[in-house]
Amino acid sequence: MSLMRTTYYHRTITDMEESHIGGKFSLGKWWGNHFNTSVIFQYDRIKVAPEFQKMIRAEAGAQPPGATLAISKTGEPKMIRRKLGQVVCVTCGKVGPWKGGVNRFSGMHTGHFLASRRASILLDPANVAVQCSSCNVFRDGAQQEFRNWMLLVRGEETVSRLERQKNTIRKFTYEELVDMLLEFRARIKAAEEKILFRPSGS
Repeated sequence: MSLMRTTYYHRTITDMEESHIGGKFSLGKWWGNHFNTSVIFQYDRIKVAPEFQKMIRAEAGAQPPGATLAISKTGEPKMIRRKLGQVVCVTCGKVGPWKGGVNRFSGMHTGHFLASRRASILLDPANVAVQCSSCNVFRDGAQQEFRNWMLLVRGEETVSRLERQKNTIRKFTYEELVDMLLEFRARIKAAEEKILFRPSGS
């Protein structure tokens, strides 16, 4: 384990303990023989998945201004124009700032095509895209529009792969999760810098 990862390891263990005082679990209770199963099972969802989802929105927002393909609520594909720092909901066409996913019921989210918490697809970029809170939460992911978008943009082969992959077992080590977390945060920072130092007129 690298020095950076070792330092981060100890810091995030403390973070998890502090964030769950009085909650469903305490890391101290799980430490022993359960660490490599129960805590890692929680860690990928509590720590890594939110940063992964933020990265997806940040990188979408950092794309050059232009048109993005979305599926309307009537099922028709349409091109939606966006500015630098904005993202487009792929299942209705709503435009909003990439940082809008601050809570469950507002702003822009990162939606899952296959809504599963299984590790095999949880952190797969091909399984996610930007959605507004209305589509992601109140329309249960707008699954038909999401499927149509996936087939148009990512193709039938990707959809079939994800459907097969969903039923496979994937277990991450703690070291893998920490490496991913560090990578996601670095990519978020890089995307934010692209948006911050945008050319005039973007």
